Amino acid sequence: MEFILRDNQKEKIQVARAVAIFMVIVTHTVLFNPYEIYVRPFVNPAVGIFVFLSGLLTKEQIQGKDILTFYKRRLLRVFIPYTLWSIVYVVFQGSYDTAIIDYLTGNCCSTFYYILVYMQLVIIAPLVGKLIRSKLWWIGFIITPVAIVTEYILVNCGIDVIYPYNINNFFVWFIFFYMGMLIRIRYKSGKEVSSTRINVISIVLIPVCIALELLEGHAWLSLGRTDFANTQVKLSAMLTGMVVCIFIASLILSKSEKRPLRLLVLIGDASFGIYLIHQLIIGIWGRYFSNLIVASDYWFIIEAVVVLIIASIIILVSQKIFGKKIGRLLGVY
Repeated sequence: MEFILRDNQKEKIQVARAVAIFMVIVTHTVLFNPYEIYVRPFVNPAVGIFVFLSGLLTKEQIQGKDILTFYKRRLLRVFIPYTLWSIVYVVFQGSYDTAIIDYLTGNCCSTFYYILVYMQLVIIAPLVGKLIRSKLWWIGFIITPVAIVTEYILVNCGIDVIYPYNINNFFVWFIFFYMGMLIRIRYKSGKEVSSTRINVISIVLIPVCIALELLEGHAWLSLGRTDFANTQVKLSAMLTGMVVCIFIASLILSKSEKRPLRLLVLIGDASFGIYLIHQLIIGIWGRYFSNLIVASDYWFIIEAVVVLIIASIIILVSQKIFGKKIGRLLGVY
């Protein structure tokens, strides 16, 4: 049975992307806020969701000439926009001295590490498909925990794996990509579990996972490690992300024919472009319009909404102006 998504399922994927991109924006507007440690567990799943959806939309059997076509389509899709927008951020920040190393490590913009992770996962996708179908399929679930525990051990030994090197490698995100491809195969084979049951279990588990994430965050905070307290790359955050992704998969693959809200679908369509430019909007706002920023601990919510609206308008208008061919080169599609 071939894996084919209905139109409303494709739209639900875009809704998931819309939610995830808003989470990403909140992650950057809540920075240094006294409530950040309490907000981050609710938005930390963002990157995991994007990686998971990439896995869900990746064929599990890629071989022969298909591999080159797959690489060309997937890698060029992000490499060219990554390069163009990296240059934009270098110019805006004036970070010319570190431009080359920043470009190679995904640090021209603090969120660009994700593109490097995505490209790494694309490259190993054919191997991931083989692993899923092998007797050693379970190995796919231990790679990420082992990577994070290794980082914990290094930190306790006084060896810090600092940003961006702690998050710009595929090991710490692998489990989401693997889950996406695995669910794709199980769904195709007709062995899916009741969506209602998954939804109920997920709704019960998500608050538990968030509570665990808060506990781990405060534990790191007590050790003076604010970076670990809020990071997405900790065991409890990954657990939260996994449960959220399973819940999202259940909603996407359900038999419901209900069409999601069109506005959310449009934002999902524009999510890659929003991802590329939202930090620039935040930077310009802070540099030139700081008088419009309200001195309130809760301002980050309004700021995130405004940034999302501005970025969405820019990208959706750009899609109309440039069309798909040029738009893909610029990253607006």
